[in-house]
Amino acid sequence: DEEGVEIVKAGWKLAGGDSDTDRFDKEHPASLIADVSIADGTLGLASSMRGRETHVPRTGAQLHGFLLPDWHEARELCAQAATMFPMLRIQHWDVALTDHGPVLLEVNDIGAIGWLQVFGSGILTPRLKALLRTHADPAKYRWVERLCR
Repeated sequence: DEEGVEIVKAGWKLAGGDSDTDRFDKEHPASLIADVSIADGTLGLASSMRGRETHVPRTGAQLHGFLLPDWHEARELCAQAATMFPMLRIQHWDVALTDHGPVLLEVNDIGAIGWLQVFGSGILTPRLKALLRTHADPAKYRWVERLCR
């Protein structure tokens, strides 16, 4: 909005089992998602379709408290890239954390954000509610009125 870019929520997805995708659904029950601290990139709670997870099934590595590499660089990269699309007021970035630093894969509008709700706090902050009230097309997004009451 007029105040600039705000990163509201972050999550981490990891392919699980024999899957080569990070999809989080019934067809990929071993894939993991984890809540990420926006401040420092540490993993919080993690889940698969089977329930809460404490360790990566393939490696046994502990999930809770794991610090994602290059987190501050990834945040800065997303914030800078967001300014390239000023009319896309809600952006959902997919970022790969690689040996060569963070790499932007794609940007979506709201995107598939349902999995972010698993950890009890979604993306609907007071600032985002105000943005939706001001800019969402009520004919296209009838749910906005109910959501922003």
